[in-house]
Amino acid sequence: VTAGGSSSIAFSGRAVSGEVSSWSWTFSGGPSGATITPSSSTEQNPTVVFSLPGTYTARLVGTNSAGSSQPVEKTVTVTA
Repeated sequence: VTAGGSSSIAFSGRAVSGEVSSWSWTFSGGPSGATITPSSSTEQNPTVVFSLPGTYTARLVGTNSAGSSQPVEKTVTVTA
């Protein structure tokens, strides 16, 4: 994912295959002084604001009703 400026990005929990009953997102990285709002979410499709250009990580763990989970991790590049 690449976005310009101080960016608000909508993420989709559809990246995880199968019947998902819960989502656990974490967002990290970026340059010193950068803020990520929110830095974590249990929403299926959260919208996240990255305050500064830089390279960030978005990690999603989707869990099904049987308790099996599938992690997906992607790099997010925010440009000026």
